[in-house]
Amino acid sequence: MRGSVRCFGVIALIAAGCGDDPAPLTGQASWADSCPPGANCLPRTHSVRGSLGSPTVDVDCQLAQTAGGYNVFFRIGAVSMGGTFDDSQEGLLATGFVPGVGQELRTAPNMNGYVSVKGLGWNVAMASVGPTGQCHVFIDRIASGGYVGRISCPAVMDDQTPPTTRIIRAGVSTAVPPTPEFGEFVFTNCAGG
Repeated sequence: MRGSVRCFGVIALIAAGCGDDPAPLTGQASWADSCPPGANCLPRTHSVRGSLGSPTVDVDCQLAQTAGGYNVFFRIGAVSMGGTFDDSQEGLLATGFVPGVGQELRTAPNMNGYVSVKGLGWNVAMASVGPTGQCHVFIDRIASGGYVGRISCPAVMDDQTPPTTRIIRAGVSTAVPPTPEFGEFVFTNCAGG
């Protein structure tokens, strides 16, 4: 009897450890870049999608509820085996504070807000965010431990020599002023920190 109780306890412990694996952190972003009329650059579209642990995508996101809103962070970049976002030639990163769903990411006293964009040979390192910033990032929905949103940067300077003005949005039209089209992103199962 004593042996069967011990055996039952071991089986119950093993069974308690079984179950569905937690859903992985996933992300996807799609956007286009172009330049104002007269600039010498080709419009390009970008789409990066992957899960945490992918050998060809560096992806991470965080969503932390704070007093008055949420701290938000995400990055996604196409990489070579073992690479990071810093090595990426194509990627999108944003961080900042959003007061609520449907509102725009911004800098807050405890959260520096900015956007980084990589576009196949050029980089925008730290563009400001917010209603008066260089980039406009909206968090349209919060669900599944993550969020859905959109991004637009009407005129940011890249790191080329000489620098080139880039327009980040959904379309590749070079209409002036830029149309209010947005690139899109979706992240799920983000870390809470």
